[in-house]
Amino acid sequence: TLFFEVDACGERSPIDTTEGVAPERVSTSAMTRPLLQDAVLQPDVFVGGPAEVAYYAQVAVLHPMFDIRMPRVALRGHALVAPPRVLRHLDRLGLDVAKVFSDVDAILAPQETGRLDSLRRVTEEAEEQLRLQISRVRDLALPADRALERSINRSAGHIEYHVRKLTERSVRAVVRKDDERYRAVKEIVATFHPDGHVQERVVSWYAWYLRHGSAVVSNLVESARPDLTDCALVSV
Repeated sequence: TLFFEVDACGERSPIDTTEGVAPERVSTSAMTRPLLQDAVLQPDVFVGGPAEVAYYAQVAVLHPMFDIRMPRVALRGHALVAPPRVLRHLDRLGLDVAKVFSDVDAILAPQETGRLDSLRRVTEEAEEQLRLQISRVRDLALPADRALERSINRSAGHIEYHVRKLTERSVRAVVRKDDERYRAVKEIVATFHPDGHVQERVVSWYAWYLRHGSAVVSNLVESARPDLTDCALVSV
């Protein structure tokens, strides 16, 4: 069955098609919700986000099976809202907005490719030399005392761990050497991708409206165009 029954405790279970069920207790999965929605509301046009539009693409063949008219489906406009200062950071640094959905170090790393390549090469050589010397210690010590093998392996693991941690800290130091650039990118990420989430999932347009007034709504409406292949950038 594509539908579920909600009991008095709010628990859902598949509908038993041999028994009747009260309409107000009918529930659907996220994917089949469009069927119930279209049967009840009978919309001419449905405007939704990427996931909702994807659901329609998957359940379109079910509409005729249930004799439900399917509406036209449109992808809603997407906008990222930011203060003018943050948009100036984007322009000054030449960052593509599609790349801001990452962490700061990952965004800055490609701009330090040469230095980072040299750093990684040096640390890889250091690790190789350490492994070689530890192997020599093992060859010399184990014939005299086999009990040393565990201690040598443990020490080798500690050394490799600290070399890797040193490499990670060095990479971060390189990409953050320009403090002004680092702080600008950090502000961009915090604005467009706060706490690792898409902006609209954390800060709604209404929060921007309360802070900046009706100009936010006007700018959002003006920026919403059906021909955009990416999200719009809206200044507050």
